[in-house]
Amino acid sequence: MWKTKLCSEWLETGVCPNVDHCQFAHGTHELRPVSHPRIRKEVCRMVLNGGLCEYDRCHFRHALTIQEKRLIFN
Repeated sequence: MWKTKLCSEWLETGVCPNVDHCQFAHGTHELRPVSHPRIRKEVCRMVLNGGLCEYDRCHFRHALTIQEKRLIFN
């Protein structure tokens, strides 16, 4: 799962100390699509419980469909 997110160091300073070995993208031209089959298909448990997710690298969805909202909040 290389280069599916932008490098936070590069975003903040414009320079990455690990540029040759960094697993994050240094610009949108380096971003690759996420290909893991489970990523973003299931809803995050924290969101299902009515809270906010605190994990920066969470692999689950944080938006509910209209049908999911009806099931949970009715």
